Amino acid sequence: MLGLFDGDHYCIYDSRVGTTLKTLRNNGEKLILAPSGRGRRGDNCPKDKRAVYYERLIWVLEVIRDQLNLEGHPFSIADIEMALFMMGK
Repeated sequence: MLGLFDGDHYCIYDSRVGTTLKTLRNNGEKLILAPSGRGRRGDNCPKDKRAVYYERLIWVLEVIRDQLNLEGHPFSIADIEMALFMMGK
């Protein structure tokens, strides 16, 4: 709901976006867990940790957005999420 409400600050986190980002690691630990979806196995993420991983996702997308904005590409968080969705076949 947040992603639909405010695409400048939030995104829709589905299995295709998760598939694209699930290889990101910090000190060997996955930064973002991928949710499961149609024909996709997700990572086992306890319900009480889902907000933490969504927050991490937003942080990663903000970093990507900010870098692209500095390079003259006026993308929003929703634009970045849509591109990741298309990459996560």
